[in-house]
Amino acid sequence: MASDVPDEMYSKPQGFRVSIAPTSREEFDRIHDALAKDAESVEMAPDETFWAERFAMFTDRYSTPWMLNYQGNKGSS
Repeated sequence: MASDVPDEMYSKPQGFRVSIAPTSREEFDRIHDALAKDAESVEMAPDETFWAERFAMFTDRYSTPWMLNYQGNKGSS
């Protein structure tokens, strides 16, 4: 569950990242493009890793930290 709060009650998120595991490369790109638009910071631009076909870490324009992980064929045994 997520909820908004009045400005005077808002505090910047710390100590966690919201993680999403899209089921396709197209879905990864769609989610990334929407959430990373005007990002506050990009800790890791979308790229291939040893565990995923596509992975990214960034903090959105509202200071919410995100991780996106699309395993693709690397998730298969």
